[in-house]
Amino acid sequence: MESTRRLRKLLVFGLMSANLAVFAVTAYSVVQTKQQFEDRAEHLSQNVALAAAQNITTSFEKIDLILSDVKWEIENGFDGEHSTIANDIPGRLSRIQQRLPEVEAIRVVDAQGMIVGGSDLQSSEFFSVADREYFTYHRSDNNNRIHLSEPAVDRVISQPLITLGRRLNDPKGEFAGVIYAIMTVDYL
Repeated sequence: MESTRRLRKLLVFGLMSANLAVFAVTAYSVVQTKQQFEDRAEHLSQNVALAAAQNITTSFEKIDLILSDVKWEIENGFDGEHSTIANDIPGRLSRIQQRLPEVEAIRVVDAQGMIVGGSDLQSSEFFSVADREYFTYHRSDNNNRIHLSEPAVDRVISQPLITLGRRLNDPKGEFAGVIYAIMTVDYL
């Protein structure tokens, strides 16, 4: 009888030990699997973030190239005080903007801050942006670089937008206005 009890104790101890071993192996496997999923999720997140950053960088470069091109046309089209292509600005900007799905609008502002053309505006909708950060930045700085503004709510679209703008100069090198593209913060 004593040997039967001892056998039972050994058997119970063996089963408990086996169960603990299975539990330990299962717990270790769950922890390893969780770590692998977290590592994979982190890797995929980094890939998505990198792809998004490259997409935004490419968009900014494309917009800058187009703004530089139109800037050059405007600056080289001056005849006295006004650019000779001023009458075609809205049509030209509309055609350009149609090829840039990331851009809500492209606008040209004169030296006083009045919009003189926009891909999204009619002539009756022109207004002043002289108080906007992108305008004051370009008016005071002739560094000939593109400027990315802080997000601000647009007066026409009524959404938070950022602007990518370039300074316009007259033939004397004086401030003549700004050409800028606007993008919604949601796009970014």
